[in-house]
Amino acid sequence: MRYVFKTVTALIGITLLFLFVLPVGRGVLNIGNITGIFTGVFILLVSLLGDTVVKLGKNSRGVRIFTRIVAAVAGIILILAVITSALIFTGSRKKPQEGSVVIVLGCEVKGNVPSLMLGRRIKAAYDYLSENPDSLCIVSGGQGESEFISEAECMKQELIALGISPDRIFMEDRSTSTAENIEYSKEVLDEIAPDSPVAIVTNGFHQYRAGKICDSLDLDHGAVCAKTSWWLWPTFHVREMYGVIYEWFR
Repeated sequence: MRYVFKTVTALIGITLLFLFVLPVGRGVLNIGNITGIFTGVFILLVSLLGDTVVKLGKNSRGVRIFTRIVAAVAGIILILAVITSALIFTGSRKKPQEGSVVIVLGCEVKGNVPSLMLGRRIKAAYDYLSENPDSLCIVSGGQGESEFISEAECMKQELIALGISPDRIFMEDRSTSTAENIEYSKEVLDEIAPDSPVAIVTNGFHQYRAGKICDSLDLDHGAVCAKTSWWLWPTFHVREMYGVIYEWFR
């Protein structure tokens, strides 16, 4: 039984390391995959050193206390992970109302070209706008240090190139965070279609937090989810858990 436990925990640790190290090789490093890498290393250490720690604990009260504290912290983290994951999942399932104004949340622009994740959001917005030809669109995102143009300008250019009329697209190009994306987009919304429901276009893992911000501004909202590549999903899902907890206290 002990051998099975050690084997399973080792496999879990190796799998986590693979999933969270993979994005690093493609230039993605954030609190999500840093957390995943540390978790994978910790689980591997449990597999390799668990027997030694148990033996030491039999003869040392300090080791027993330390292992209990570690177990308690790990349990709290696991509970928070389950709760935030459930909220993230439910947030991505809320459908937008008919006649919603689309708000596309910004993401990294590489020079003047959309990043993979932003490109997926643009594609999701295009699909929704094509299916709802009367809907207006607000593209939201400022200009970062390494970006040649604002995220809003990039999204507008791409949507026009795909065939969406520029008359349907309104820009919000001041924001630097998700909260500002939605707060500043509401100012635009109040000018072009007051009291209209909105369809938030972003990745599924991001929808719950975006929805909570909409709720704080009394915006009736639904989710239009952009596709997330499998190799990015674990990293950004874990990163978003921190965002959800932050949003609880914001």
